[in-house]
Amino acid sequence: MEHVLIDVAGTVLQAILLGLVAIAIAWLKSKVKSERLLNALTELEQAAEITVGELQQTVVFGLKEAAADGKLSKEEIAELGQMSLSLVKARMSGAAQDLITAAGMDLNDLIRAQVEKQVLALKG
Repeated sequence: MEHVLIDVAGTVLQAILLGLVAIAIAWLKSKVKSERLLNALTELEQAAEITVGELQQTVVFGLKEAAADGKLSKEEIAELGQMSLSLVKARMSGAAQDLITAAGMDLNDLIRAQVEKQVLALKG
């Protein structure tokens, strides 16, 4: 009878340990995915920062100097928005773009938000 109880207890303990290991592995996998997503978002942020700085130096300054009032027109702002979207995507790896999209986030909206954030930071 004791042997039966020990065998049953051993089987139950094994099942519990296997369940805990499965949970730990699932948690670890989700953690890795989150870190990869965080890295992808960091890549987006860095790409936006570089792009805004580049456009500021190569395009925006010249457009403002050429304008009578020293300001960008609505059309120029829209064109710069499209340029920044394309340039940020070109700077990002395909894997980072795929991770962001797979997480259910709108890549274009995130890029626009990051570009706007960088533009506001430049304005001080």
